[in-house]
Amino acid sequence: AASGYSQDQELEADQLGIRYCIRAGYDPRAALELLQDFARFDKPSLFLRTHPPTSHRLEDLARYLAELDEQRRQLLEAQKLYPVGSQSWKNLQRQLEGLGHR
Repeated sequence: AASGYSQDQELEADQLGIRYCIRAGYDPRAALELLQDFARFDKPSLFLRTHPPTSHRLEDLARYLAELDEQRRQLLEAQKLYPVGSQSWKNLQRQLEGLGHR
């Protein structure tokens, strides 16, 4: 019961790590490959586990990356409706940068 809160924090940390990777110019999908490699070390016992099961982390990150891709796609489509450099275009650009878009 006590580890559930810490597991939620681990999932959030995974998502933040993805954003940091994107902003640094790295391919965020490499995190999925890394977790797939980590899966071989997963122990079946859930007793006193501080990290979520790797399979759960993989599913969560894959879903998060898909959501980021969809948000990015929608913002880029909306941005096309405005003249480059306009206030609305700049606002959308800031949102894209917040997602790590370059």
